[in-house]
Amino acid sequence: REISKVDITSIVCNKSPKLCAFFHHFLGIAAMRSLEHRNVGVPAPSLPKFDLDKDKFSTNPTLRGYDWRGEDCDDLDAAVFPVSSTGTTYEEEWCFNTGSMGIALLGDSATAHFRIPREYMTAADWNSSTFNYLIPLLENEGDWPMLSWGTGFINASTIPVGNIQGPMQSLYSYLREHNLCNHNDFQNIGVNGADSGNLVEWATFLNRNGSDTVNPVKPLMIFFSMIGNDVCGSEQNFAHMTTPEAYLENIVNAIVTVDAMLPNGSMIILVPLIDGRILFDAMADRIHPLGMTNQDVTYRDVYNYLNCLDSSPCWGWMNSNETVRNTTWEIASSLNAQLPVAINMTKDRVKNVRVYYPGEVMSSAIAGTSIPKWELIEPVDGFHPSQRGNALIATAYWETLLQMKILPPVNPNNAKIAEKFGGTA
Repeated sequence: REISKVDITSIVCNKSPKLCAFFHHFLGIAAMRSLEHRNVGVPAPSLPKFDLDKDKFSTNPTLRGYDWRGEDCDDLDAAVFPVSSTGTTYEEEWCFNTGSMGIALLGDSATAHFRIPREYMTAADWNSSTFNYLIPLLENEGDWPMLSWGTGFINASTIPVGNIQGPMQSLYSYLREHNLCNHNDFQNIGVNGADSGNLVEWATFLNRNGSDTVNPVKPLMIFFSMIGNDVCGSEQNFAHMTTPEAYLENIVNAIVTVDAMLPNGSMIILVPLIDGRILFDAMADRIHPLGMTNQDVTYRDVYNYLNCLDSSPCWGWMNSNETVRNTTWEIASSLNAQLPVAINMTKDRVKNVRVYYPGEVMSSAIAGTSIPKWELIEPVDGFHPSQRGNALIATAYWETLLQMKILPPVNPNNAKIAEKFGGTA
């Protein structure tokens, strides 16, 4: 007789809505949207838990602290924070009129750099230090924003967790090198499970008051980087995926909302949905860490098992049915086609930002690299970009921005700043 599928997600959600919200938030599974009783919603990004002056910056790394956004310079003074102007002589001489700007990303789990350490999955590799970083990882929602393609800022070797393969390279690190006055000026508003419908709300978690003339802030380069969840989710149908009409409305509303918040001279970079067919093509027949001991569990097996449980992060991409994968890409492409339309619709409605759509930078970089594709994907979930994948994405976007000639020139005072402050301003 036929054995019915066990819908773990529905069981959890029916018994405990709060636990269900955490389930989606931590594991990066897009909230179910097609059926009313499964409409859980993605928890909003929290502000830093340790923030005495309530300026949205912290002196604590985790719990949405400085792993996610620049470290607070003075947590007892709300007027002093990474994006504020100090009015010092050095700042006026070496930073004023140099085109300095911060960077922020409104995104999903790929923006936040979701990653489960591979060694957690293989008991044979466990030792007394294996789980030393577990508490900080939980406090960061399973994410590694300090190593992400957008806002990474530390060397991976400084984190006491093995098997982080690949360098840290980020848009923030490139932007900081370009102008040392950009030091510490980053904000990662990435949330596991988020999609384009969350952009407007996510923007309210930024610290960037463009209308503040008392404490003026620098312009901001902000990425709308919802690259997957508009077509992802555990529902095994296409009906739950965002429609082109809804996607366009989400992007337009977000552009207009962010424009009203930011200082003049800011820019918005629109990031399209990625071609997720690479996941199955690159991973399906490789052995998953769960099967390393006996060489008996492939990623195809894991993808199929997650679908059997109705708990896949992305039924459309992590699917052994090629027709499903191709149809998902057709839908994603129809959403991406709305991005130039959104720019055209808002060109006369914005006054503080310039809006750009550089095209399918991520997908092109992945397709064109000589690095084996499987090395660009996280080995445990078989879904998110790996550390090497994050570095590739950062470099591809930076080179694209340079080619577009939309960045300010290199700060001619960088050498003086480095000599005086050791590379910070």
